[in-house]
Amino acid sequence: DIFFDLCSKGEARACLELLRFPEAYPSRHAPNNPDKLLRKSCADSVRACSALGMMLEDKGRAPTEIVQVYSEACERRGWSSCNNLGLMYQYGKGLPQDSQRAQELYQKSCEQGFLFGCLNWAKSLEQQDSGEGSLAHSLRDRACQARLFDGCFQLALSDFRRPNKRLGDIREHMEFACIGGIKDACSIKQ
Repeated sequence: DIFFDLCSKGEARACLELLRFPEAYPSRHAPNNPDKLLRKSCADSVRACSALGMMLEDKGRAPTEIVQVYSEACERRGWSSCNNLGLMYQYGKGLPQDSQRAQELYQKSCEQGFLFGCLNWAKSLEQQDSGEGSLAHSLRDRACQARLFDGCFQLALSDFRRPNKRLGDIREHMEFACIGGIKDACSIKQ
């Protein structure tokens, strides 16, 4: 109830909490107009901008609107928004496809500690036929070392494709990813 009370009084961070994890709160606590609330909160919080962009994506809104939200947040050092903008560039959603620009955005978010940026950077290197080079592998390892389930899953797959497989490490990473709910990891490890 505390987040609902604070959100009702206009506290942006409390509203963001309610919007980010709606399943954790009774539906009566859901803010009335989340779009409007997040737009207002976006002025103060790049996290709110990222949440707004993701909500707009979920609602199937115009990609140009989403690109604008992510671009503004990225310029304000919203690293998850930089990553999400990279995805828009990589897949040509709302702007011309540009894998080089996507990599720059992934790198920017990764270097600032946003681990999904590291994973997307590794994937984009792989897609550009840079293969399983040491950079892509080290990016996945970094995410796994930080105990990111998807990072360990991707690292295990990467290690499996390498000529000198370390089966013990692969199994350990797959088990961790499985614990984290990555179903493919569960089926592969068996």
